[in-house]
Amino acid sequence: MADSSDVKQWILDPTQLNRIESIHRGFLYQHLYAVGCLLLSSTSGLSSLFVETDEDIELIFPDRHLYIQVKTRTLPLQTADISKTLVHFDQLRKTHLDGKRPLVPSFYIVSNIKPNHELAEKMKSVDWGNDIFLLWPNCPVGSPVTIPPCWSDLSEALTWCIEKAGSGSI
Repeated sequence: MADSSDVKQWILDPTQLNRIESIHRGFLYQHLYAVGCLLLSSTSGLSSLFVETDEDIELIFPDRHLYIQVKTRTLPLQTADISKTLVHFDQLRKTHLDGKRPLVPSFYIVSNIKPNHELAEKMKSVDWGNDIFLLWPNCPVGSPVTIPPCWSDLSEALTWCIEKAGSGSI
């Protein structure tokens, strides 16, 4: 069984991890997040998981459809970083409202970093949908139990996945 102290043995060359992060950080974070969703599936009731379909990650439960957009940034998340995502969420919501897709949709933006002040204020406005959730490490809302927490970097993501996989609860 692995624990967080064991993670360092898996990373032989921290410089290589830095190179990977600089080139592939977003995709690797996204795919580790999908792995995290699978690691939670035995207790979450997950029926299906899709990667890179209509959204980065889609989770199908018996009663709901979660759409997850993953954003990794080095600076606080800005409105411009998610504006296209919000438009796409509106389109997806409409397919459910029109009956073209079953289940109740929920929309998550998972980020490795908190939003800037402008975006934090936008989230409080009436224009922000009540079915849209922006999550980041240590955010006040926290992640629902059906999805992993947000991680600040790839090392934290690897640590979480290794610990979860080694916990015997999957």
